[in-house]
Amino acid sequence: FVDFLACHDIKVVAISNGARQIAEPLLAHHGLDLPLISNWFEGDKLTFVHGDDVGVDKGRLVRLAADWGFEVVACAGDSKGDVSLAEATADVGGLVLARGALGGLSDWCEKHLGANNWVLVDNYDSVRAAIQQRIGGQ
Repeated sequence: FVDFLACHDIKVVAISNGARQIAEPLLAHHGLDLPLISNWFEGDKLTFVHGDDVGVDKGRLVRLAADWGFEVVACAGDSKGDVSLAEATADVGGLVLARGALGGLSDWCEKHLGANNWVLVDNYDSVRAAIQQRIGGQ
């Protein structure tokens, strides 16, 4: 999927509310060389990007990217922790890719976003088709 996005000159940024010391090895394991924004451990203390109450404010990052002139094509998430990410992405015209998880992001999207603003992610083909439609085919 990341290769497909790269072929269409869509840059990907990994954003995690987990610790950098866990996220970086996971990205490497999957062969993904992506910029990463995450919290991090300093010794045994977890340090938060935006504060103890939110960790990484994913919605804030989306809004900053849009303010700086980047087109936000889409975001992907699965849990309630991704609601601010989804809300901000939809607000700036991006597509929300929501992995189906009971009580998670897909439930929130179903209640709060229009049908054209999000898609339930079942498999790669459904995601690819949704992105292709958003960026104009091919």
